[in-house]
Amino acid sequence: MVESDLPFTSPWLLAPMEGVTDPLYRGLVLALHEPANLGGAFTEFLRISTRPAKGRDILRHMGPCTSPIPVGLQLMGSNVEFMAESAREAVRVGAPVIDINFGCPAKGALQGCAGSSMLRDPAGVENMVRAIARAV
Repeated sequence: MVESDLPFTSPWLLAPMEGVTDPLYRGLVLALHEPANLGGAFTEFLRISTRPAKGRDILRHMGPCTSPIPVGLQLMGSNVEFMAESAREAVRVGAPVIDINFGCPAKGALQGCAGSSMLRDPAGVENMVRAIARAV
């Protein structure tokens, strides 16, 4: 196992599943597990398209969390500046981890040059990751 600065307490993570998981479901799963058994969870993607996300929108998307298990925020978008600013704001309001969605195969994501369509441009992926890492 690789040492890292990630806050996870177990290698088992609850993945975001659009249309399946939501804050209520995530809260239930977190409540039923100890940190030694479930190391963390992620939100469903928060689409970043026309502007950076505001703190109140991020908090609403993350939902209430009373669990000691960390919940990271997943962001999806193609505008590097908006994504970096959204990540900075998410960390400011308490998100312990940022996950960038490079895997969504949905038609809308592909048409918007987000999700898995970003993988067509490895240099763009690197630019996005570097910008977000600098921002947080």
